[in-house]
Amino acid sequence: MIRVVLGLGFGDEGKGAIVDWLARRSPSPPLVVRWNGGPQAAHHVVDERGAVHCFAQLGAASFVPGARTHHAADMAIDLPALHAEVAAFAATAGRDARDVLA
Repeated sequence: MIRVVLGLGFGDEGKGAIVDWLARRSPSPPLVVRWNGGPQAAHHVVDERGAVHCFAQLGAASFVPGARTHHAADMAIDLPALHAEVAAFAATAGRDARDVLA
């Protein structure tokens, strides 16, 4: 099943929370495709333990076990910021985020 989450409100419309919600209800681990935008995203997601992570370049479903993130050709990547986000996610989620990247 393919689901598309688009934002038309210039951010702050809850895309990250919706992606996480959909991923938690998926029958199989989801693949989140980041197809546009860049490292300035700020998708705040709270996991079931209450841990919060601000997803910028990792997909907002990354708390879901087995979820993967794919960066499409139009996604602007900031490698130092991605490295920092992977480290921050590992500290928050208690697992390595490098396996999240497809």
